Amino acid sequence: MIATPITSLLIFLASILTTNHAQPENEIIPNNKATLNFHIHTLHFIKNNEYFTPIVEGHTLGGYHLHPFLAYQTSENVTTKLGFFIRRYWAEKKLFSTIIPTLTLRYQKQAARFLIGNLKGGSAHQLIRPLYDRERILQVIPETGLQMRYINKHTFLDIWLDWLTLLDKPNNVPEELIAGLSFEQLLAQISSIKITIPVQILLYHLGGQGISIKDFSLWIGTLGGRITFPVSDQGFLKNICLDNYYVANHYVKKIARPFKTGHAFLGQLTFHTSWFRLQGSYWNSYGFSSENLGHPLYQSISISNKQVSCQEKHRHLLLLHIDYQYFLTTQLKLVLQIDPYYDINHDLVEHEAGFYVSYRPSFSLPPYR
Repeated sequence: MIATPITSLLIFLASILTTNHAQPENEIIPNNKATLNFHIHTLHFIKNNEYFTPIVEGHTLGGYHLHPFLAYQTSENVTTKLGFFIRRYWAEKKLFSTIIPTLTLRYQKQAARFLIGNLKGGSAHQLIRPLYDRERILQVIPETGLQMRYINKHTFLDIWLDWLTLLDKPNNVPEELIAGLSFEQLLAQISSIKITIPVQILLYHLGGQGISIKDFSLWIGTLGGRITFPVSDQGFLKNICLDNYYVANHYVKKIARPFKTGHAFLGQLTFHTSWFRLQGSYWNSYGFSSENLGHPLYQSISISNKQVSCQEKHRHLLLLHIDYQYFLTTQLKLVLQIDPYYDINHDLVEHEAGFYVSYRPSFSLPPYR
């Protein structure tokens, strides 16, 4: 079990709620007008990974997500969301790959938000790619657990606990969970140039009492610095961003992995334009692993069914990311992403590409209009 980190996280969240943001139970919120809205979030996708190395094998994913839900806001602070999430891959024999209910209770007070149930996850955590693979949203169920977010013009803070699998002793299935922290603070602003410090930490745990599978945990952390140079609000080039990160990981307890610790350097240069985002990256790592939470390209091991099938201690890569987004309407968005990379050690060029259509209409329901 991993009682100490989880308990610490719960105590921390509770202390924030009770000390800074709680309201007396008998307090009447003025102008308390309830609202009820119906939302439909859809995502159609096709993602093709043209990879042919032992570290990462290629594949193609095509399908859609459908997430209809009701959002009932009883006051300016409290919102409940209830719905269901469906995923289907094209040409799959089953009717649906995934169908699950979703339920979120959100409490909001000024810049702070507290969520229990389904979380605001995925890219909203703002993790770098070695810690979070964007493709996970096409393969795993929506994140579920606890979350606290605090966002203003100087600070971004996201703390969450995502429960991946439930302990099933009769079938010898371990529990899996992720505790995460994503933090970025404005350190200085010189004229219009901003200097920020990002800190990101993940704890992955697999285990549980009463099963034969050996438990282990993996710590992953990164400390970085970012400089943002604004160029023009009206012109083609909006801003330029330079950020560098030191990344490290460490396995807790003995596990069948060739490298117990790893470290890496990630450097990124990003151009934000009125048409697209262009990002170039440099990655140099030794023994790094994220247990497939991050993009597999960045790992020194290939993991399949929790087992290592290949290893390459030194990974040395140049990567390019092109992200083009076009809004047909305020609710309908097209996204094209192209990600080539160059493997310096093997003089190899490969790529992945994805096309996405996102449609998110919403409707006010009577008598709450």
